[in-house]
Amino acid sequence: MKQFRILCTGNPSEVGFPQTFQQLYPDTKFLSRATGYNFSDPTTESKFREQLAGCNVLINYSYIEPGVQERLLTIASEVWTSGHIINFGSVSENFEVLRNYEPAYSSEKLSLRERSLSVNNENLKSTHIIPGPFWGNTPGRMLGMDPLHIAKSIQWILEADFEIPLFAIQQTTDRTRGFLEFAAGQPPKEL
Repeated sequence: MKQFRILCTGNPSEVGFPQTFQQLYPDTKFLSRATGYNFSDPTTESKFREQLAGCNVLINYSYIEPGVQERLLTIASEVWTSGHIINFGSVSENFEVLRNYEPAYSSEKLSLRERSLSVNNENLKSTHIIPGPFWGNTPGRMLGMDPLHIAKSIQWILEADFEIPLFAIQQTTDRTRGFLEFAAGQPPKEL
């Protein structure tokens, strides 16, 4: 069994992916404002580099503000000669209607995907995961899949003896179809 020393952006004290991921990997070190990592502040970069030195997996989960996820990916690819970086994209990469609904955010996630694919090599693995809507910490946002499906997919990716540079996971239901219709400006049907 492979040994992982994992960093994950996000706060596991809130409902959502980090909390669920912590159930599978309880020794994960989480980086968020709650744990003293404000990635909006450039001085946090040196602390992040120090943390990377003792780890071999980065789950680049949290969208904090424009450019931050891509900056964290770049830093990890500069610090590490080997390891695995898993970047969280967005379903907005896959649907034109969502790219039109949130063009700046979608563009940002597409740029992250391209950068992720460009740093992937024989020793430094980089996987760009595109999850569909899933349960999060936003009130009333309990549509989509259980984040446990995403966490177990990442577990499978980390354990794989082959490369998985790009991975998409989605649970299409009437609720997610309703979300896509809403984003397209269509009145939602009864959910």
